[in-house]
Amino acid sequence: MDKNAIIDTDTSLLISTFFLGQAAFGLDANRVLEIVPVKSTTVVHGAPNYVWGVMNLRGRVVTIIDAAQKIKIGIVESNPENRILIIEWMQEHVGLLVDRVTEVTQLSPDMMLRTPDNVHGIRAELISGVFKNQSGNLVAMVDIDKTLEMTE
Repeated sequence: MDKNAIIDTDTSLLISTFFLGQAAFGLDANRVLEIVPVKSTTVVHGAPNYVWGVMNLRGRVVTIIDAAQKIKIGIVESNPENRILIIEWMQEHVGLLVDRVTEVTQLSPDMMLRTPDNVHGIRAELISGVFKNQSGNLVAMVDIDKTLEMTE
């Protein structure tokens, strides 16, 4: 495929990419309602450890989930680049706390590769595939529905 060719948007995938620690992840950009900086949150006592808290986003209470803790690869370390990806899941707004958001990438479906059998350090069933970003690094596509449905 010509590197300068325009991807047909009717069949292409739009992916929001972000980091959890040193690992790059992607999420269907159509699922992301907005990306917001970290604001003040309220701790929810008795909630699972991956629930970072709740925040008021323009009058709507949004549960914030530490994405790294949810997929069991550590925790999101607090830094100025932290962002919250607001998504809709089960008719509720949920925020995914990530280390940093990097880019929105458009790729054709044939650029998505099967998840390698030797994926370690993350639950492989939460990854729907991998692709190479513009820098040539592998990005793991998160199946957000499976991730949020997963219980302890």
